[in-house]
Amino acid sequence: MNEHSSRGLVPTRFGQVHFRSRSGRIPILIFHINQQSSALQLELMQALSPEFHSLAMDYPGYGMSDHSTQEPSIEGYAECAAALLDSLKIDSAYVIGEAVGSAVAAAFARAYRSRTRGAILLNCPLMPDKAYARDHLNTIRTTSRPTDPTGFPLLGQLDQLLSTNAEHLPLKPTQSWMDRINVALAECGRDRFQAADALLKFDLRETLSALRCPTLLLTAELSPFTAYRSDAEATIKGVESHVIPACRFGMAWEQAGPISVHVKQFAQSNSG
Repeated sequence: MNEHSSRGLVPTRFGQVHFRSRSGRIPILIFHINQQSSALQLELMQALSPEFHSLAMDYPGYGMSDHSTQEPSIEGYAECAAALLDSLKIDSAYVIGEAVGSAVAAAFARAYRSRTRGAILLNCPLMPDKAYARDHLNTIRTTSRPTDPTGFPLLGQLDQLLSTNAEHLPLKPTQSWMDRINVALAECGRDRFQAADALLKFDLRETLSALRCPTLLLTAELSPFTAYRSDAEATIKGVESHVIPACRFGMAWEQAGPISVHVKQFAQSNSG
């Protein structure tokens, strides 16, 4: 799976940001879920090849990126993505992300309009209001993500997660997926909710309403965000929307093939 991939570091005001790259023709920036890293994007990168030149970065504090002395905002993550394009001398790209990653994609598309060819939002977390979103995140913190006495995340077990927080797992998670999640948890450590906290401070609804690039909304059939899909459709001007069957959360990992088909068709229809 990695034979055509490479890695790199790019300097940003948050420190060195790590990214994975897979060669192809059309640049696409890939943004990961909270508590994860670019290592969970390998299947999607492979499925998008060779049409797309995939660039999957780790947010500051996540994966193999530096831990930052300041807490980045969603806009800060988008700024790091722009720095990545600058470092590679790439003028513009598509952007794709899931959950928190879809907010980063939207933030990039809004802030860097001339550099955005199109935005693909997976399981967009447009929840009813901030109070609902805080309760949603607090439930995850307290019921399904164990820590040691110092707050450092403990390794997760598939059976335990399926019994306590199945809605935020793929429909059929494997041990390989779990192993990568555990590595990602160790890498982000006590900063593991930094991206989710940034999402709480981010005005996703206002950002989505301001998008003017071609936008594709893909929602997993059994995702906890399915209930908000119609709201997102009404908020994003001219959005193309589809439901991906037989998946829940982590759809970029579990349904990389079907998602790549939608992304390729979307790019082709907007190439002119």
